[in-house]
Amino acid sequence: MLVNESGQPQSSRRSSSSLGKWLLWGVLCALIIGVIGFFALYHVILRIPIAYLWKPYALIAVVTVLAFAAMYRANSSSQPSSHPPRRAIVVGTYMCLTALIGIYYAAQAGIVPTEELVGFSISTTIVLVISSILTYFITKRRSQGGIARQQGREQN
Repeated sequence: MLVNESGQPQSSRRSSSSLGKWLLWGVLCALIIGVIGFFALYHVILRIPIAYLWKPYALIAVVTVLAFAAMYRANSSSQPSSHPPRRAIVVGTYMCLTALIGIYYAAQAGIVPTEELVGFSISTTIVLVISSILTYFITKRRSQGGIARQQGREQN
């Protein structure tokens, strides 16, 4: 059992946010992405038929729900200092996957020229991987600095 500074029992982070809540938010986000992104943007504005949009939407929805499940796992560690780097990995992976799915289906719909698809996919992936790695190390450094400051306060 965790205890706060005043000696009172404190619930763990895992019990305060369950996997079910994370998955519910993932489903809600997937529905919002579907209504705003796929229906409003692609169907109404770009006039892409709904029959064509179900495959990319299904993939994005599955990836979104899985990302929320992974984020629950990243947040459920008993060591809060490991949360930010784990979150950076989950968000970076989610961004890479959704970008690649979007690029692939945009090329099939004729929105992105197929001649430039490989170069565009590679450059997008490189930018997202580099930014995810930078975010990982920045958050890791900040969380370690916070731990050192907290330990210094506890010693005083």
